Amino acid sequence: MSTRAYYVPWGRSLDLSNGLTTAEYEQIIAWQYRIRGSDRPVFLCETSGASMFVRQHSSGRYHLVHFGSEDHDCKHVISPPKSDEHKRQQEYIFESATAAGLWAEPEYRTSGGTIVDVAVSGTGNVAVECQLSSQTTAKAVERTYATATSENFPSAPLWIDSAPVQTAPRYMRFVPSARGTVSEWQTMPVRGSARAVIGEMTPDGRTLKRIPKTVIWDDLIVARAESRVVAVEHPGGTVSLAIRGTWCDGVIAGDFPGFRPWNPRPSVQPRKESAQVWSRPCVHPPDKYERPPIRPSGMPDLPTCPRCGSRLFWSRDGLCGRCKEARDD
Repeated sequence: MSTRAYYVPWGRSLDLSNGLTTAEYEQIIAWQYRIRGSDRPVFLCETSGASMFVRQHSSGRYHLVHFGSEDHDCKHVISPPKSDEHKRQQEYIFESATAAGLWAEPEYRTSGGTIVDVAVSGTGNVAVECQLSSQTTAKAVERTYATATSENFPSAPLWIDSAPVQTAPRYMRFVPSARGTVSEWQTMPVRGSARAVIGEMTPDGRTLKRIPKTVIWDDLIVARAESRVVAVEHPGGTVSLAIRGTWCDGVIAGDFPGFRPWNPRPSVQPRKESAQVWSRPCVHPPDKYERPPIRPSGMPDLPTCPRCGSRLFWSRDGLCGRCKEARDD
């Protein structure tokens, strides 16, 4: 299933799986029952230029569907906007990075076709991804590879998963990730209070033993940007984030068989998991419609909070999250 489409009224390309605001999402699904095959196209497939219409699935989710596609499964999934909890995580990371003097940009679009939750740059680049819902291994691996190898933002990935489940999701074994210990983000936590679990590697003969290590998000983001937290691949292909130590030289020298520095891979062995959204080329053949030229949408500068002057990533009544909560209290 593809998640990309060209929206004619706005004259620009959309990734329907990521980055839609509430207003944009509501405007798109409002086209349900309003588009006919003989009408001027409203949504066009970016691959084939085919006209599409909005349909609601029995599950409640919305898709863009090609006219005349009854004989095959070809849908463009429209994902709802990110939750308030997800936005709070993004804002927390953004504030932590800027407070440490690092450059940070939320919703950063890479040339690999991905939109990073928060892009951070210090000594090196870090692509921070927040995860609160289920995620397939295939999607996480493909997304990580596309971001890490992008031309405009080659970066070290950092997934922080805070999904409220007892067992760590499978995808975390194949991408550099940390397990968040706080799953409730109904309010913005105090800076320095959000924690995550990574690893601390210790030599054990000819192998390495991973010991869980709890760190503060703020420190983890800075340490990842400065390569003080690195990703190491274990025998069998699993991945761990670990605090850099003398064992790193041993991994590079081959002193620990099967262990090596992690490098992004384009895919992983497929396995049946819950369906997820990921942008793939549409398989529908071209038809009579010609795709209009895609006009790139620029990234506007973030406004500032009138109270504290910080960059306003997520506006709540015109104030940043902390100022609004302080006002409400």
